[in-house]
Amino acid sequence: MLTTAEGIVLHTLKYGDTSAIAKIYTPSFGLVAVLLKGAYRKGKGRGALQPLNLVEISFYRKDDGSLSVGKEINITQPYSSLQSDFFKGTVGIFIAEFLYKVLKTEETEATTYDFIKNSLVELDKRAFHPLFHLWFVSSFSKFAGFFPALDTMENSSAFLLPEGVFSKSGILYPSDTIEGEELILFKQILTATQDDLSQITSHYKTRRELLSKLLWYYQLHFPEMGEMASHKILHDVLQ
Repeated sequence: MLTTAEGIVLHTLKYGDTSAIAKIYTPSFGLVAVLLKGAYRKGKGRGALQPLNLVEISFYRKDDGSLSVGKEINITQPYSSLQSDFFKGTVGIFIAEFLYKVLKTEETEATTYDFIKNSLVELDKRAFHPLFHLWFVSSFSKFAGFFPALDTMENSSAFLLPEGVFSKSGILYPSDTIEGEELILFKQILTATQDDLSQITSHYKTRRELLSKLLWYYQLHFPEMGEMASHKILHDVLQ
């Protein structure tokens, strides 16, 4: 059955000489895998396949979740700076890999899609801020099902990653705890909007350590997520 849906490109794998398999996150069908025949031929929509592009795709959907066959893909909302600005582009690569790792199913959740899309649009149009990726990963835990309970945050001195709770004391394994400067920054980010980020000051070492802890937090709750690679480049770029 031919279906048309909007979506966000998360990952593309070249298939043969001219075709591609794209993983696209949609509000209607969740994550779908689509074979786009001839995608790498001139004029066939190759530009639409860049990660995080906002697209409309027409495809023959398979109800059993197997590989669908695409008919046409087009960009619906071109970015003005996300893919051309060096810092935004680096953050974009990280976000694309992060989403590709955590969005594994065909479960549909329009609010999750809207959060991702709106965040990318804001990243594109706003001045770059080095806390954006931390805000995005922290905020996304609301949709992943393990956003921290804020009612115990105020008087806490640690955040316990395995349990996902704030505490007045840490645990034996520092790698499983957010404390000190990282905890202060984490608390600020959890209650911030994108507008608030410009009011938060932080050191790059604190940002680096907090990101490592947050990725470990996701890995504890999503064992199938595996290791990420792009955050290492992010550390170097955002010093």
